[in-house]
Amino acid sequence: LNYRKLYNAANRSIKDCDAVIFSDYKKGFLKDIKLLIKQSNSYKKPIFIDPKGDDFLPYKGALIMTPNLKEFENIWWDKYKKIPLEKINESALQTIAYQIHNWTLNPSSTEGYRTAEVTVGGVKTSGISSKTMEVKDCPGLYFAGEVMDVTGHLGGFNFQWAWASGYCAGLNL
Repeated sequence: LNYRKLYNAANRSIKDCDAVIFSDYKKGFLKDIKLLIKQSNSYKKPIFIDPKGDDFLPYKGALIMTPNLKEFENIWWDKYKKIPLEKINESALQTIAYQIHNWTLNPSSTEGYRTAEVTVGGVKTSGISSKTMEVKDCPGLYFAGEVMDVTGHLGGFNFQWAWASGYCAGLNL
């Protein structure tokens, strides 16, 4: 895989889009995520990240990140995960809130390209406004998430796309 060609193509695509979604499953495709985030930020594009692992520092600069529950617990409140929320005192909740607000990300490894997967199908994106998720020929009708023909890795990409496209649609309702 020629990463230089990949990043050049991504850079050209980023210029023409309204938002960028990266779904990182440690499979090697997002080898230099910092560069992709830097490129996206240089074009002032909102970035949505579906991270993997518990090292999220390379994702710094993203607008929204959607770790799974295990990743969330391991980073912010490992010592509290077995305690019911209502039994955690106010001071501890403030500490957790501070940690969440100041969270940084650091991925640590990759499974390699051999495990990468892709899906396709759904409502064609050519008929949808990429800024609003509104159907171009039917004002007032919006699509978001899995119903659209958006390709990405399995195992969480659909959740990331649902959040990002729903966010865009919600801004325009």
